[in-house]
Amino acid sequence: MRITRKVAYQMLDVLDELREEIKNREQKDYPYAEWERKRKDVKIKLRKLPEYVEKTASII
Repeated sequence: MRITRKVAYQMLDVLDELREEIKNREQKDYPYAEWERKRKDVKIKLRKLPEYVEKTASII
C-alpha cells in the first residue's frame, strides 16, 4: 500500500474519531493533555511519512 498525503489525512481523521469515542466513554479518567501531546507528535510524523517512504525507496 502506498502511503500518500490523502491516506495520511484519512488516518488523522480516524484518530479524531477515536478520540471522540474514547472521550464519550471515559470522560473523567482520560488524560487529555497526554493524548493531545501524543496526537500532535503523530500528526507531524504522518505528514512526513510520504517523504520518509520516498527517501527509503530511493536508497533501495
